[in-house]
Amino acid sequence: MGHLQFEQWLFERQRLEASEAAELEAHLEACEACRNLAVGWQGVEAELRRGRQLEVPMGFVGRFQRRLNMERNRRHARRIVSVLVPMSLALIAGVGLAVAELISRLPTILAWSLKTIEQLRWVAELLDVVGDFLRILLESLAGNIPAFLWLAVSALFSALSFAWLLSLYRLSYRRVERE
Repeated sequence: MGHLQFEQWLFERQRLEASEAAELEAHLEACEACRNLAVGWQGVEAELRRGRQLEVPMGFVGRFQRRLNMERNRRHARRIVSVLVPMSLALIAGVGLAVAELISRLPTILAWSLKTIEQLRWVAELLDVVGDFLRILLESLAGNIPAFLWLAVSALFSALSFAWLLSLYRLSYRRVERE
């Protein structure tokens, strides 16, 4: 067994079993280094038992607590700065890269926007033409089709719309069969 185990036993003699205590005493008789350590530790224990208490100067506790709080605040500020500065730099770099990419793609974006506006203008013109056509068609048909036929077409359109909605409802909300 090495010196380390005996050195540990020196510091916890009260917890040793009888066989361990006997083994330690035998080792102390044979080993001068451990014996010197044991004598030194007994001196430390004796000083601790005498227990001289020092008087604390007035205001020491308050000064110590203020200094402790200041140090905590400084450490907290350093931690915040150590997190915020890299995050801010990363954010600035990311925004810079995004802006650079946007600027590099600006001609493409503008071309696409102009093309989309042209297509929307074309759709608006087409809807205008279709609206004119339907207006002319309805004006010409209004006088030539009897009112009864208009009611029949309206009823048929309503029935078809209802059937379509009913089929959507049935397809969307299938009933769960209970076993």
